Amino acid sequence: MADLTGTSTITKFGVPLGDNSGRGGQVQPKYTWRFRVRFINFGPINGGADLTQLVETVGRPHFTQTRVPVPAYNSVSYFTERGEWQTIDMTLKDDVSNLAQTLVAYQMQKQKNHLEQTAFEAGINYKFTMYIDTLQGDNDTVLDSWFLEGCFITEFNENGFSYVEGNSYMKINLTISYDNATLLGGLMTDTPDSISGLLV
Repeated sequence: MADLTGTSTITKFGVPLGDNSGRGGQVQPKYTWRFRVRFINFGPINGGADLTQLVETVGRPHFTQTRVPVPAYNSVSYFTERGEWQTIDMTLKDDVSNLAQTLVAYQMQKQKNHLEQTAFEAGINYKFTMYIDTLQGDNDTVLDSWFLEGCFITEFNENGFSYVEGNSYMKINLTISYDNATLLGGLMTDTPDSISGLLV
């Protein structure tokens, strides 16, 4: 029987890196249930802070960039077209104090006054901002943070009632559009050439 005293197998869980560099060790993944969503100017001016406690699920930014074909002599090459950020879905717990419902209704009224059938001239009057933070698991440490600007609600619905589905609770489902998303903390550098050392 082999003597494993003083021997660690933890470093053997990685993938071989090549060039006799070994396998590397275990890499800690980020967990999907450690997150926080912060809102700025959602609903009332400076409103939305309390809504953080009621977020149940939220998507992360999704970006698409269509390619443009450029025909050449014997082939076709491609370049990028304008990029577009796709909408994200978010689910809120509908609490008995009606906090979530009130804030969402206020935000919807900002986007279009459903009582008076009027709307603001400019988007700056109703758009809000969001932070989607991945948390470490303690009280304060943020692993990454997406900053979404120019946000507004494009779809709203509340789940219905049911005698059949016991132990369920009311939820508010939102689809949110945004104009731009930035990955903070130096993760989305403004000088991408420096990553590879290439200068264009």
